[in-house]
Amino acid sequence: MRSRRVLPSEDVERRIRQFGQNLWRELIPQELKDLYAKERQIWHDDTLLIVSDEPYLPWELLWPYGSGWEDPGPWCETLLLTRWLRRDFQGNGHESPAHHLAFQSLACLAPTDSKLPEAQAERQFLADLLVEHKLQDLTPEPPSWSKVLDLLEAGGYGWLHAATHGSDSTIWLQDGHAFTPQDVVGPRIEGHIHDERPAFVFNACHAGRQDWALTRLGGWANRLISNGAGLFLAPLWTVSDEQALDFSKSFYTGLLGGKNVAEAVREARKSARKAGDPTWLAYSVYAHPNARVVE
Repeated sequence: MRSRRVLPSEDVERRIRQFGQNLWRELIPQELKDLYAKERQIWHDDTLLIVSDEPYLPWELLWPYGSGWEDPGPWCETLLLTRWLRRDFQGNGHESPAHHLAFQSLACLAPTDSKLPEAQAERQFLADLLVEHKLQDLTPEPPSWSKVLDLLEAGGYGWLHAATHGSDSTIWLQDGHAFTPQDVVGPRIEGHIHDERPAFVFNACHAGRQDWALTRLGGWANRLISNGAGLFLAPLWTVSDEQALDFSKSFYTGLLGGKNVAEAVREARKSARKAGDPTWLAYSVYAHPNARVVE
Protein backbone atom coordinates (compact mmCIF):
# COMPACT_ATOMS: atom_id res chain seq x y z
CA MET A 1 0.00 0.00 0.00
CA ARG A 2 0.91 3.65 -0.33
CA SER A 3 0.16 5.14 3.05
CA ARG A 4 0.86 8.08 5.31
CA ARG A 5 3.45 7.14 7.90
CA VAL A 6 4.79 9.63 10.42
CA LEU A 7 8.26 8.86 11.76
CA PRO A 8 10.13 10.77 14.46
CA SER A 9 12.59 13.06 12.74
CA GLU A 10 15.27 12.96 15.43
CA ASP A 11 18.15 10.64 14.64
CA VAL A 12 16.63 9.42 11.37
CA GLU A 13 19.66 10.43 9.30
CA ARG A 14 21.99 8.91 11.88
CA ARG A 15 20.11 5.60 11.83
CA ILE A 16 20.19 5.53 8.03
CA ARG A 17 23.93 6.23 8.07
CA GLN A 18 24.55 3.50 10.65
CA PHE A 19 22.54 0.99 8.64
CA GLY A 20 24.36 1.83 5.42
CA GLN A 21 27.77 1.75 7.08
CA ASN A 22 27.02 -1.66 8.57
CA LEU A 23 26.23 -2.91 5.07
CA TRP A 24 29.61 -1.54 3.93
CA ARG A 25 31.42 -3.07 6.90
CA GLU A 26 29.88 -6.54 6.61
CA LEU A 27 29.39 -7.04 2.86
CA ILE A 28 32.23 -5.40 0.97
CA PRO A 29 35.56 -7.29 0.70
CA GLN A 30 38.64 -5.48 1.95
CA GLU A 31 40.21 -5.29 -1.51
CA LEU A 32 37.23 -3.35 -2.82
CA LYS A 33 37.17 -1.13 0.26
CA ASP A 34 40.83 -0.25 -0.32
CA LEU A 35 40.25 0.46 -4.01
CA TYR A 36 37.19 2.57 -3.26
CA ALA A 37 39.06 4.62 -0.65
CA LYS A 38 41.71 5.37 -3.25
CA GLU A 39 39.34 6.21 -6.12
CA ARG A 40 36.23 7.52 -4.40
CA GLN A 41 36.76 11.17 -5.33
CA ILE A 42 37.14 10.20 -8.99
CA TRP A 43 34.19 7.81 -8.87
CA HIS A 44 31.85 10.34 -7.26
CA ASP A 45 28.83 10.89 -9.55
CA ASP A 46 29.89 8.03 -11.83
CA THR A 47 27.45 5.32 -12.92
CA LEU A 48 27.32 1.98 -11.11
CA LEU A 49 25.31 -1.05 -12.24
CA ILE A 50 25.00 -3.70 -9.52
CA VAL A 51 24.36 -7.13 -11.03
CA SER A 52 23.06 -9.41 -8.30
CA ASP A 53 20.40 -12.03 -7.68
CA GLU A 54 20.41 -11.40 -3.92
CA PRO A 55 16.79 -10.46 -3.07
CA TYR A 56 17.11 -8.80 0.32
CA LEU A 57 19.96 -6.30 0.34
CA PRO A 58 19.12 -2.61 -0.19
CA TRP A 59 22.26 -1.79 -2.16
CA GLU A 60 21.07 1.78 -2.58
CA LEU A 61 21.61 2.41 1.15
CA LEU A 62 25.21 1.19 1.26
CA TRP A 63 27.30 4.00 2.85
CA PRO A 64 31.11 3.75 2.43
CA TYR A 65 33.54 4.87 5.12
CA GLY A 66 37.12 4.27 6.16
CA SER A 67 39.84 5.48 8.47
CA GLY A 68 39.31 9.23 8.83
CA TRP A 69 36.66 9.54 6.12
CA GLU A 70 33.05 8.77 5.24
CA ASP A 71 31.01 9.50 2.15
CA PRO A 72 28.49 12.35 2.45
CA GLY A 73 25.61 10.01 1.65
CA PRO A 74 24.64 6.47 0.59
CA TRP A 75 25.44 5.15 -2.88
CA CYS A 76 22.00 6.12 -4.23
CA GLU A 77 22.95 9.73 -3.48
CA THR A 78 26.66 9.84 -4.38
CA LEU A 79 26.54 7.56 -7.45
CA LEU A 80 24.27 7.08 -10.45
CA LEU A 81 23.17 3.66 -9.28
CA THR A 82 20.90 1.02 -10.82
CA ARG A 83 20.50 -2.74 -10.53
CA TRP A 84 20.21 -5.70 -12.86
CA LEU A 85 19.42 -9.40 -12.42
CA ARG A 86 22.01 -11.73 -13.90
CA ARG A 87 20.86 -14.59 -16.09
CA ASP A 88 21.21 -17.99 -14.41
CA PHE A 89 20.50 -21.61 -15.26
CA GLN A 90 17.05 -21.41 -13.64
CA GLY A 91 15.91 -18.68 -16.02
CA ASN A 92 16.21 -15.76 -13.63
CA GLY A 93 17.40 -12.41 -14.96
CA HIS A 94 18.40 -11.25 -18.42
CA GLU A 95 21.63 -11.12 -20.40
CA SER A 96 21.80 -7.34 -20.61
CA PRO A 97 19.75 -4.21 -19.87
CA ALA A 98 18.34 -2.09 -22.69
CA HIS A 99 20.22 1.06 -23.68
CA HIS A 100 17.16 2.72 -25.20
CA LEU A 101 13.61 2.70 -23.82
CA ALA A 102 10.79 3.31 -26.27
CA PHE A 103 8.33 5.87 -24.91
CA GLN A 104 5.55 6.28 -27.43
CA SER A 105 2.73 5.03 -25.21
CA LEU A 106 1.87 4.60 -21.54
CA ALA A 107 -0.88 2.93 -19.52
CA CYS A 108 -1.53 4.04 -15.95
CA LEU A 109 -3.17 1.80 -13.35
CA ALA A 110 -4.61 4.12 -10.69
CA PRO A 111 -7.83 2.67 -9.21
CA THR A 112 -10.38 5.33 -8.32
CA ASP A 113 -11.40 3.40 -5.18
CA SER A 114 -7.89 3.23 -3.66
CA LYS A 115 -8.56 6.23 -1.35
CA LEU A 116 -5.15 7.60 -2.36
CA PRO A 117 -5.78 11.19 -3.50
CA GLU A 118 -2.22 11.72 -4.69
CA ALA A 119 -2.45 8.60 -6.84
CA GLN A 120 -5.24 10.28 -8.79
CA ALA A 121 -3.09 13.41 -9.04
CA GLU A 122 -0.33 11.16 -10.37
CA ARG A 123 -2.70 9.76 -13.00
CA GLN A 124 -3.64 13.30 -14.08
CA PHE A 125 0.01 14.38 -14.19
CA LEU A 126 0.84 11.49 -16.50
CA ALA A 127 -2.20 12.19 -18.69
CA ASP A 128 -1.11 15.82 -19.09
CA LEU A 129 2.47 14.73 -19.78
CA LEU A 130 1.32 12.40 -22.54
CA VAL A 131 -0.65 15.19 -24.19
CA GLU A 132 2.29 17.59 -23.90
CA HIS A 133 4.67 15.13 -25.58
CA LYS A 134 2.06 13.80 -28.05
CA LEU A 135 2.27 10.26 -26.70
CA GLN A 136 -0.45 7.61 -26.73
CA ASP A 137 -2.50 7.04 -23.56
CA LEU A 138 -3.47 3.35 -23.29
CA THR A 139 -4.86 3.56 -19.76
CA PRO A 140 -7.63 0.98 -19.19
CA GLU A 141 -10.84 2.49 -17.79
CA PRO A 142 -11.45 1.33 -15.17
CA PRO A 143 -8.18 -0.45 -14.30
CA SER A 144 -9.90 -3.74 -13.46
CA TRP A 145 -8.12 -7.09 -13.56
CA SER A 146 -9.79 -8.14 -16.81
CA LYS A 147 -9.04 -4.85 -18.60
CA VAL A 148 -5.41 -4.91 -17.43
CA LEU A 149 -5.06 -8.44 -18.79
CA ASP A 150 -6.65 -7.31 -22.07
CA LEU A 151 -4.01 -4.57 -22.27
CA LEU A 152 -1.14 -6.94 -21.55
CA GLU A 153 -2.33 -9.54 -24.05
CA ALA A 154 -2.89 -6.95 -26.78
CA GLY A 155 0.61 -5.48 -26.34
CA GLY A 156 1.35 -2.14 -27.93
CA TYR A 157 2.27 -0.41 -24.68
CA GLY A 158 5.75 0.96 -24.03
CA TRP A 159 5.33 1.87 -20.36
CA LEU A 160 3.07 0.46 -17.66
CA HIS A 161 2.75 2.67 -14.58
CA ALA A 162 0.86 1.72 -11.41
CA ALA A 163 -0.11 4.22 -8.70
CA THR A 164 -1.98 2.24 -6.10
CA HIS A 165 -1.70 0.14 -2.96
CA GLY A 166 0.78 -2.71 -2.90
CA SER A 167 1.63 -5.50 -0.51
CA ASP A 168 4.64 -7.71 -1.17
CA SER A 169 4.16 -8.93 -4.76
CA THR A 170 0.54 -7.82 -5.09
CA ILE A 171 -0.68 -4.69 -6.88
CA TRP A 172 -4.28 -3.82 -6.03
CA LEU A 173 -6.53 -2.89 -8.93
CA GLN A 174 -10.08 -1.53 -9.18
CA ASP A 175 -12.62 -3.15 -6.81
CA GLY A 176 -9.85 -4.68 -4.73
CA HIS A 177 -8.74 -7.21 -7.34
CA ALA A 178 -5.19 -8.49 -6.96
CA PHE A 179 -2.62 -8.26 -9.77
CA THR A 180 0.42 -10.48 -9.20
CA PRO A 181 3.51 -11.63 -11.14
CA GLN A 182 1.72 -14.92 -11.86
CA ASP A 183 -0.69 -12.95 -14.06
CA VAL A 184 2.17 -11.98 -16.39
CA VAL A 185 2.31 -15.27 -18.26
CA GLY A 186 1.50 -16.74 -21.65
CA PRO A 187 2.82 -16.31 -25.21
CA ARG A 188 1.11 -12.99 -25.97
CA ILE A 189 2.04 -11.25 -22.73
CA GLU A 190 5.57 -12.63 -22.52
CA GLY A 191 6.12 -12.22 -26.25
CA HIS A 192 5.47 -8.47 -26.16
CA ILE A 193 7.77 -7.98 -23.16
CA HIS A 194 10.50 -10.07 -24.82
CA ASP A 195 10.27 -8.33 -28.18
CA GLU A 196 9.60 -4.71 -27.19
CA ARG A 197 11.32 -4.52 -23.78
CA PRO A 198 8.75 -2.13 -22.21
CA ALA A 199 9.27 -0.30 -18.91
CA PHE A 200 7.32 -0.93 -15.71
CA VAL A 201 7.01 1.62 -12.89
CA PHE A 202 5.04 0.38 -9.89
CA ASN A 203 4.63 3.26 -7.46
CA ALA A 204 3.15 1.00 -4.78
CA CYS A 205 4.49 -0.04 -1.39
CA HIS A 206 6.73 -3.12 -1.30
CA ALA A 207 6.35 -3.76 -5.07
CA GLY A 208 10.14 -3.83 -5.50
CA ARG A 209 10.62 -6.68 -3.05
CA GLN A 210 11.84 -10.08 -4.09
CA ASP A 211 11.84 -13.33 -2.18
CA TRP A 212 12.68 -16.95 -2.77
CA ALA A 213 9.88 -18.88 -4.46
CA LEU A 214 9.67 -22.65 -4.85
CA THR A 215 12.44 -23.05 -7.45
CA ARG A 216 13.73 -19.53 -8.08
CA LEU A 217 13.52 -15.90 -7.07
CA GLY A 218 9.97 -14.56 -7.00
CA GLY A 219 8.47 -11.10 -7.27
CA TRP A 220 7.83 -8.45 -9.89
CA ALA A 221 11.47 -7.68 -10.64
CA ASN A 222 12.30 -11.27 -11.43
CA ARG A 223 9.20 -11.96 -13.50
CA LEU A 224 9.44 -8.78 -15.58
CA ILE A 225 13.21 -8.58 -16.06
CA SER A 226 13.42 -12.31 -16.84
CA ASN A 227 10.74 -11.84 -19.51
CA GLY A 228 12.77 -9.01 -21.07
CA ALA A 229 11.54 -5.74 -19.53
CA GLY A 230 13.88 -2.83 -20.18
CA LEU A 231 13.19 -1.17 -16.83
CA PHE A 232 11.51 -1.99 -13.55
CA LEU A 233 11.21 0.66 -10.84
CA ALA A 234 9.44 0.23 -7.51
CA PRO A 235 9.85 0.86 -3.77
CA LEU A 236 11.13 -1.83 -1.43
CA TRP A 237 9.03 -0.70 1.52
CA THR A 238 6.19 1.64 2.52
CA VAL A 239 6.15 5.05 0.82
CA SER A 240 4.01 8.06 1.66
CA ASP A 241 1.37 9.13 -0.83
CA GLU A 242 2.68 12.69 -1.14
CA GLN A 243 6.34 11.81 -1.60
CA ALA A 244 5.46 9.02 -4.04
CA LEU A 245 3.80 11.66 -6.21
CA ASP A 246 6.81 13.97 -5.93
CA PHE A 247 9.10 11.10 -6.95
CA SER A 248 6.99 10.22 -9.98
CA LYS A 249 6.70 13.81 -11.22
CA SER A 250 10.43 14.41 -11.00
CA PHE A 251 11.33 11.05 -12.55
CA TYR A 252 9.22 11.48 -15.68
CA THR A 253 10.05 15.15 -16.07
CA GLY A 254 13.74 14.27 -15.95
CA LEU A 255 13.47 11.37 -18.39
CA LEU A 256 11.48 13.31 -20.96
CA GLY A 257 13.81 16.26 -20.43
CA GLY A 258 16.81 14.25 -21.62
CA LYS A 259 18.26 12.76 -18.43
CA ASN A 260 19.33 9.14 -18.37
CA VAL A 261 17.55 6.71 -16.04
CA ALA A 262 20.05 6.95 -13.18
CA GLU A 263 20.09 10.76 -13.31
CA ALA A 264 16.29 10.93 -13.36
CA VAL A 265 15.99 8.54 -10.41
CA ARG A 266 18.51 10.47 -8.34
CA GLU A 267 16.74 13.75 -9.03
CA ALA A 268 13.46 12.07 -8.09
CA ARG A 269 14.95 10.99 -4.77
CA LYS A 270 15.88 14.60 -4.06
CA SER A 271 12.32 15.71 -4.83
CA ALA A 272 10.83 13.08 -2.52
CA ARG A 273 13.28 13.65 0.32
CA LYS A 274 11.70 15.01 3.48
CA ALA A 275 12.89 15.07 7.12
CA GLY A 276 11.66 12.00 8.93
CA ASP A 277 10.30 10.31 5.79
CA PRO A 278 12.46 7.58 4.17
CA THR A 279 10.40 7.43 0.95
CA TRP A 280 13.33 8.83 -1.07
CA LEU A 281 15.46 5.81 -0.12
CA ALA A 282 12.81 3.17 -0.83
CA TYR A 283 13.06 2.99 -4.62
CA SER A 284 15.13 0.45 -6.51
CA VAL A 285 15.52 0.53 -10.28
CA TYR A 286 16.48 -2.33 -12.58
CA ALA A 287 17.80 -0.78 -15.78
CA HIS A 288 20.96 0.36 -17.50
CA PRO A 289 22.05 3.53 -15.67
CA ASN A 290 22.75 5.33 -18.96
CA ALA A 291 19.53 4.25 -20.69
CA ARG A 292 17.48 7.06 -22.19
CA VAL A 293 13.97 7.24 -23.57
CA VAL A 294 13.26 7.41 -27.28
CA GLU A 295 9.99 9.15 -28.12
